[in-house]
Amino acid sequence: MLGGLIGSYRRLGVAGGVPLELEISELTARACSVRVHWELRRDDGSAIYDFAAIYTLAQVAGAWRGFAIVHDELPKLQAALGR
Repeated sequence: MLGGLIGSYRRLGVAGGVPLELEISELTARACSVRVHWELRRDDGSAIYDFAAIYTLAQVAGAWRGFAIVHDELPKLQAALGR
């Protein structure tokens, strides 16, 4: 799954993602959700598309770890690929 996403990013010329918005909500002392509005960009800085993702994080053994991801990227990725 991740390999397919990376391959699609290569085909689109994605050089990186820029967080446009970031919102952190504390759920408990050791858990939070993080909402990020991302914009994927090419080397020249031009935008490819943007999407939102929500990450659920929890502290385990003193380190923050991701446990769930929800996003609206797939339809935008498919449109960018012309599918």
